[in-house]
Amino acid sequence: MILELIATPFVVIIMIIACKLMILLSGVCSMLAKIFDFLMILLSPIRVILFLWLTCRNRGADHGVAHAFSVMRKALRIRIWMMTAGSVGSVGLLRLDLLFRIYVVICASLLHDVKDKKCRKYRPKGTAENYFETMLTDFISTIYAGDLLMQVIDNISHSKEMEMREISPNGKIDWIEIFRGDKEVVGDRHAVSDADRLCSLGKEGHLASCTYNSSNPEYLQAEASQKESVLYDLVDYIYKKKLISLYNDMETVYAQSRGKELLKEFEQIHIAWGVKLNKIN
Repeated sequence: MILELIATPFVVIIMIIACKLMILLSGVCSMLAKIFDFLMILLSPIRVILFLWLTCRNRGADHGVAHAFSVMRKALRIRIWMMTAGSVGSVGLLRLDLLFRIYVVICASLLHDVKDKKCRKYRPKGTAENYFETMLTDFISTIYAGDLLMQVIDNISHSKEMEMREISPNGKIDWIEIFRGDKEVVGDRHAVSDADRLCSLGKEGHLASCTYNSSNPEYLQAEASQKESVLYDLVDYIYKKKLISLYNDMETVYAQSRGKELLKEFEQIHIAWGVKLNKIN
């Protein structure tokens, strides 16, 4: 009886110590996990940049390395604007969850055009049509949050978005449903997609459109004296067929505001070119 009375407090004390040790160890493990995540967020983009350079260094201004970095810069501005409600500095951007958002935007921006179907012409001779698709799939499976990044990348293309709208009963896309209720990932997607569209406008977009159409068979087969005129017509077609739609489909307030300015800039450059060629009176 006396031994039981003595032993009971010791058992309780041991149990308390054990619980505290478990809590401490849990905290240590959680801290280590956060440190690992932080290191992956810092290191993975370096690998992404190297992969981008290896796969896209020979592409033109429309889908090359410079374009990818331009999209990244614009996407970061948009995403940070979204996270801070337009007031940069109101949110501590060193929080791990916010760093992860920036990580997703950086990687998705840099990789968004790697497997674009329009870039199949750049694949090495003798390789399969899905050469770049296979390369991206294999690479992205080795980096942090690869599955999430691939899901974002797969939903950036404006052409794909147009197809999705066509088959939708009301002509709209429920991005929240597509990304399973994760509004933050939807925000990441919108930032990269809108940034890509901004790159299609303004002086940068006009140059990219000229570069893209300079490989069009109609331009290549034209006589030397008619090449500039043919190139103008090809760019004019894209402007009327696609660029106005690109602007109208932007999702973020920041991009809509900036896009209005850049669309006007593109129009001014294009009109001046048309006047020079006597296409416009």
